[in-house]
Amino acid sequence: MESAGAARITAGIARLAGAALAIAVGAACASPERPEMAAEEAAEIAALEQAFWHCDYAATTEGVLATPMAACQHATNELKARKFGGSFRAMTAWWQQRKQAEHERLGREAARSRPPRPGLPNPAAS
Repeated sequence: MESAGAARITAGIARLAGAALAIAVGAACASPERPEMAAEEAAEIAALEQAFWHCDYAATTEGVLATPMAACQHATNELKARKFGGSFRAMTAWWQQRKQAEHERLGREAARSRPPRPGLPNPAAS
C-alpha cells in the first residue's frame, strides 16, 4: 500500500514528467530562427531540473519504486544532454552541489502539504 506522501510525490513527478516530455517534443519541433528560443530553452531546462529533483527526492525518501521510472529516466537524460552537453561528470558535480538544498526545499513542500495528524503538532503550521 502506498503512503499518502508517496502518492503526492508520484503525482507531482508524473505532472512534471509530462511537462518535460511536452517540452522535449516542442523543442524538437521548434524553429531555430525564433528569437525567443533562448528564453524557451531556459524554461524547458528549468522544467527538466524540477522533474529531475522531484524524481531524485522521491527515490531517496520513498525508494526508487515510488518513481515513474521511465519519466524520471527521460528527464534525467534530457537534462544531462541539454544542460551539461551530455557530460555525466558535470551533471554529477552539479547534483552533489545542489542535492542538499533541493531536498530540503522539497521536504518543506512535502511537510506543508501533509495533513495534520490528530494529537500531533504540525511543524508546517508554524
